[in-house]
Amino acid sequence: MRVTVMGLGLFGGGLGAALHYARRGDEVLVTDLASAADLAPSLQALEGQGRLEFILGRHRRTDFIEADLVIASPAVPMEHPLLEEARRRGVRVATELELFLDVCPAPVLAISGSNGKTTTCRMVERLLEAAGRAPRSCGNMGISLLPEAADLPSTEPVVLEISSFQLERLQDAPRFSNALLLPVTPNHLDRHGDFEHYASAKGRLLQLTRVGGSVVLDATCSVGRRLARALRPGRSPIWLAPHEEQRCVPALPHLLGAFNRRNFAAARKLVEAWLEEDLTDAAVRRAAETLRPLPHRMEPVGPRRPPRFVNDSKSTTPAAAHAAVTALDRPVHLIAGGADKGVDPVHMAPAFAPCASVHLMGATGRALRPFAQDLVERVTCHPDLEGAIQAATAAAGPGEVILLSPGHASYDLYRDYRERGEHFRDLARHRDEV
Repeated sequence: MRVTVMGLGLFGGGLGAALHYARRGDEVLVTDLASAADLAPSLQALEGQGRLEFILGRHRRTDFIEADLVIASPAVPMEHPLLEEARRRGVRVATELELFLDVCPAPVLAISGSNGKTTTCRMVERLLEAAGRAPRSCGNMGISLLPEAADLPSTEPVVLEISSFQLERLQDAPRFSNALLLPVTPNHLDRHGDFEHYASAKGRLLQLTRVGGSVVLDATCSVGRRLARALRPGRSPIWLAPHEEQRCVPALPHLLGAFNRRNFAAARKLVEAWLEEDLTDAAVRRAAETLRPLPHRMEPVGPRRPPRFVNDSKSTTPAAAHAAVTALDRPVHLIAGGADKGVDPVHMAPAFAPCASVHLMGATGRALRPFAQDLVERVTCHPDLEGAIQAATAAAGPGEVILLSPGHASYDLYRDYRERGEHFRDLARHRDEV
């Protein structure tokens, strides 16, 4: 079979698809607009894996219309001309995730929402492990299980992080045993066009849950309440009530923020729904104690001497930035701004309001400045992270926090949020040299 992988990337899906089909003995062509230097880690992982050809820096029409299967990255819009032409010619166009779900024998617990998905997946894993189960994780977090899908046991769950891009590409056949939809707030409007289309893409999580399954929804989210009214027969909503986390979640000693306690409560409901039994208090405490901040998600970095530096580079929405600022119990000097995803700058105002100072950077810095100045006395604007962190360090006093929580994507200045967070971490460690 001739397989074209469109979009190798560095996040797992393209690599997993290429490995799977190359190891099967298929002819695999990988095409990506990025250069070999940019894709070096993925290319290295594919060395010696089978019949592989690479077309980098461009796409060729013939590689799409002459293929038997095209596997497209979810980041590529469905209406891309090369994908549309392949479909017209009868070529199947699918994503790595769709192909995985086609053959996965394991029950799938799917998690989506605008913020906190990866950490919530980790919470679900830890709760399952505390209950004696052996879960696996995959999806939007950058892990592909396609190469080993057929060997997964049918008795142990797969914890799936799924994005709006991935949801809108799946066929309508129900895929998930149970699901959890975290709150939905404006995001990716540059791709989806408006909030209604984005919310509809998230709503497919409910549509793709199997008969007999349940969907955990946050009662404080208006989108979740609206989507629940259209829930198909045979699927039941499980509601996380306002402030319920205060009653059912122990302290999370290593994670910052009330939002993490609420997400932990939602994760517990999902696990108990799948197990069809309540977790013991001891199991819940064990899971809570094992959780640590994931890289670039409310991650303390830098030297122990004050001020404190917190890396929340994964914050790419205004709601995430607001949650990060309000999670801290001391004065915050916020570094924010980045690439424009089509979200109105006014949505950053709630994140700015509690701050001691705000330091803006990147493509949206100038647009954000008037909204910050209306609320905060000390506001600076910089072309890059170095300038922002220098200004924030000058403003911060002992016992205060310098928080990188941009509320925007990173691709104006960096390859991805990881590179941005690593740069912040490095600057924090060497702050006297900035």
